[in-house]
Amino acid sequence: MSVHVVRAFIKQRELLAGQTEILKKLAQMDAKLLKHDDALRVIWRELQPLLAPPPVPTRKEIGFHVREDAPAFGQKSKRRATKR
Repeated sequence: MSVHVVRAFIKQRELLAGQTEILKKLAQMDAKLLKHDDALRVIWRELQPLLAPPPVPTRKEIGFHVREDAPAFGQKSKRRATKR
């Protein structure tokens, strides 16, 4: 075998070994990012209610108000019937 062929195989083995290290580091980074994604999802869910506009407060009516049911169509109200 030629020295050049042996050197080529050695270089190829070194490249493959280097790639496995890179792949391991990428797998570690991916696992770390997945943890961060979960944390960000939780934070986003908690912030959603705070980002919504506040509900419009209802104003309290001032004064005296009588709330009566309206008479049915074609009938006179009780108040008018008693004044006759």
